[in-house]
Parts: sequence; structure tokens; C-alpha cells
Amino acid sequence: MNVELRLFANFREAVGQKTIHREFSEDATVETVLRDLESEFPDLEGEFIQDGDIRPQVNVLKNGREVSHIDGLATVVADDDKLSIFPPVAGG
Repeated sequence: MNVELRLFANFREAVGQKTIHREFSEDATVETVLRDLESEFPDLEGEFIQDGDIRPQVNVLKNGREVSHIDGLATVVADDDKLSIFPPVAGG
């Protein structure tokens, strides 16, 4: 199945573009997607998952809905889903 990945700020810089498409198996979860990204792009290694959960301040949205309000890393990903991944944001 095809999944669209939208990356922001330093995640976008690590990948070299804002949007990429990847193929995943039918049983893929958000964890599968994030671990694959960390493996494919060395600058993303360790950026998404910490202690068995999405790192604090990293936001992952599935079709506009925060995955922490669904099933977190276990959220199932379906064909044509869009995952948006935002890094921690600092500001004042």
C-alpha cells in the first residue's frame, strides 16, 4: 500500500523534501513507518521513538488526526493515508 509522508522543519531537511511516498505491507503501523524512516535516513535515527513510544514533543498526524488520540505507535496505516510528522518546536 502507498502512504504519503509529510515532513516538517529539520525532518524535512534530513529527507531533502517535504513529501515522500513509500510502500508498506498491509499490516503496517505508525511504528513501522517511523522505524523505516529512521533506517532509511541516517539523520533521522533515534528522532521518532523513545522508550517504546513516540518521543515527547514529536507530533504524528494520520490524515490530520493526532495518532496519540488513536492507538499511538500501534495505529494502523491504510492505503493512501497521509502521515504528517512534526519535530519539537521551540519558541518564545
